[in-house]
Amino acid sequence: MKFNRLLFSLILLLTVLLTANLSGQNLTISSIEVEGNKMADRSLILSVSDLTIGSVLTSTATQDAVRHIYDLELFSDVQILGEIQDEKYIDLIIKVEEYPVVTRVEYDGNDEIDDDDLREIDSIRVGQMISPNQVLQAVRQIKAKYQDKGYYRVEIESELEKVTDDPLINEHTLVFKVDEGTKVRIREIEFVGNEVFTDDNLRGKMGNKPKGFLRSGNFDPEKHEEDKEKIVEFYREEGYIDAAVLSDTVIIDQENPRWMTVQIEVYEGPRYYFGSTNFYGQKVYGENALYAQIKYEEGEIYSPEKFEESMGNLYSLYQEQGYIHARIFENLTTVDSVINVEFEISEGVPAKINKIEIVGNTKTKEKVIRREMFSRPGQIFRRSLLERSVRNVMLLNYFESAIPDFRVLPNGDVNLIMEMKEKPTGQFNAGAGYSGQDGLVGTVSLGMPNFRGNGQNLSLAVEFGANRNSVSISFSEPWLFGTPTSFSTNIYNLNRQWYEDFWEGRRGGSIRLGRRLKWPDDYFRIYGGYGLEEVRYYDFDDSTIYPDLQELNEDWLRTSSVNASIVRDSRDLPLFPTSGMVARYTVEYAGGPLGGYYDFHKHTFEYSQFITLFWRFVLAGKMKVGVVDSPDGDDGVPFTERFSPGGTDPDGTIRGYDDGRVTPRNSLGQSIRGRAMLVYNAELQVPIVPQQIYALLFADAGNSWLAGYQISPFNKDELFKSYGAGFRIVVPGVGVIGFDFGYGINADDPGWKPHFQVGTTF
Repeated sequence: MKFNRLLFSLILLLTVLLTANLSGQNLTISSIEVEGNKMADRSLILSVSDLTIGSVLTSTATQDAVRHIYDLELFSDVQILGEIQDEKYIDLIIKVEEYPVVTRVEYDGNDEIDDDDLREIDSIRVGQMISPNQVLQAVRQIKAKYQDKGYYRVEIESELEKVTDDPLINEHTLVFKVDEGTKVRIREIEFVGNEVFTDDNLRGKMGNKPKGFLRSGNFDPEKHEEDKEKIVEFYREEGYIDAAVLSDTVIIDQENPRWMTVQIEVYEGPRYYFGSTNFYGQKVYGENALYAQIKYEEGEIYSPEKFEESMGNLYSLYQEQGYIHARIFENLTTVDSVINVEFEISEGVPAKINKIEIVGNTKTKEKVIRREMFSRPGQIFRRSLLERSVRNVMLLNYFESAIPDFRVLPNGDVNLIMEMKEKPTGQFNAGAGYSGQDGLVGTVSLGMPNFRGNGQNLSLAVEFGANRNSVSISFSEPWLFGTPTSFSTNIYNLNRQWYEDFWEGRRGGSIRLGRRLKWPDDYFRIYGGYGLEEVRYYDFDDSTIYPDLQELNEDWLRTSSVNASIVRDSRDLPLFPTSGMVARYTVEYAGGPLGGYYDFHKHTFEYSQFITLFWRFVLAGKMKVGVVDSPDGDDGVPFTERFSPGGTDPDGTIRGYDDGRVTPRNSLGQSIRGRAMLVYNAELQVPIVPQQIYALLFADAGNSWLAGYQISPFNKDELFKSYGAGFRIVVPGVGVIGFDFGYGINADDPGWKPHFQVGTTF
């Protein structure tokens, strides 16, 4: 009907124009009127028609006007009528019929999906005119929603109901009538044409699965398209690079329409193998260096993944020497089932770094970023140095991301661009924490990890609780006098209760210097420091097992000590690394010529390794061993310098046991602190939200002994073991908080024990 009316109006107007032209007259538009528009603006219609008063009317202009007005998608019918005046002029009338206005959308027959969910997905907007195409699109969206839920036979009809009989009001209610049908599940997935791989092999690569235990069997059309791609990809990774899905069919069981069979026809083709590999055009590298980057061998099953990895390695090799403009063209020739590879290399010239631009750092000064970068202006661009620069910048822990890019200059050199995204660092924090030893502790702290944007660290912290009270102030400068030399100092005063046995008071301070090394490699750092501390023990419990401490008469006893550490840290990230390691050896010496009450030497060694297993699953392992001794025996070693692992104690983490209670026992069976310790930790870390929320599985083992010679690293009977699960959350302004459930296998009363901790195990 709409087409007939449009055709009639055009024929009528063309007849008028033809009659005028046959008489040798040109008609000039004398007026233009618009009729039928209620919501559409008159000026909009005139504007898109391109018809203007005073212009000569042509048949082409009339056709274009009708088409342009239709293109607004507001009208179901458009007519242009004309009336000749004085045989020279023509008055035009543009008559339009608007699409209906939807004032309400209703759904009828929908039981499995409620109205609100359907409104979220359909494209209809209340209060607007709608076209049949928009209604059709909404029907398709609703149908897709049902099919996602397994209602593959859903039928949907639409109907417009006029709100009022008033002909001047074009308002309607749009009703979607839904016949959900029965839910269709996948009974079977069958393959045709597969001879190399079984149906089970191919089904294992698919997301859609037949109904089974803990499997719904729902058919997801989008997932089905992905499944076909996965099947082809699987074949190609197995050397069948001609493989293809020829057809796929969904068959509904006519006797029981609740079930369907998915049938997929595949073409496997022949299996291909790698043949010879040759290089042409290379000058910088010899063939041996290039062959070393190839991840496949002649005669091996052809793998697109290994081929692409080889190409990436070749590009990385050239980029490492600055040849970022190098181009590698591959030429593959097939002889029977053997693919011979030829790499034609256009090396170009090495690019130098013209300058380094740093953007996005709103607080951190450029010098803090630049001094951590191994890439420098004037250097040949090297990929490894850029990767190291990004790593160093991220280890500052001031940035959420550091994304490198480069801009190629006309002479072939590059400007290196580092795009930084800072995260909150300085903060005033008030909170609370809990540990088995200290109980509930409130904290008020002012921390400025990036003080004045200089990378310095200034902090003031006050802790208060029933079992712990402390105040401390510290400052650190990572680049003293503009050199890779660190300086730090702190002053503190602490009073804490030791597991209801007695109270300890500590006061003192320390200074420390560190230096980044270039040998054995530039991951090494060395530190040295001096500490002066006074300790006293008081308020002993009547049943205390530490009579030697009571004999000290609550006097303040001084410890004067020096310490040195050497550290190698190659982690890729400061929190939750995915690769790299940390090794640290620390030695401390007190007494002797340094003076003080105590005379001892203490040695600790820690080693942590991080390995990405697959996807984002990271295996983290740690070993910590410590020994402390004195020429004066037990009397020369302060109580707090001895070891008491267990729970989440800073000495060593062995979850599943009470904090600080995995220690030697006296004759009464009571725990006492040891002078030697060994602890193993392993965690499988899985990111829920990368760098924010992690779930983990863990296993711990360890013990402490009265002397170093008693350490038994491989005697499982000597180690207290546990396993469990937990999670970690990075809280801005607080740090990493975690909660673990550990099962202590060798505990006196084996069972699950909760642990709260601040920071990571590693």
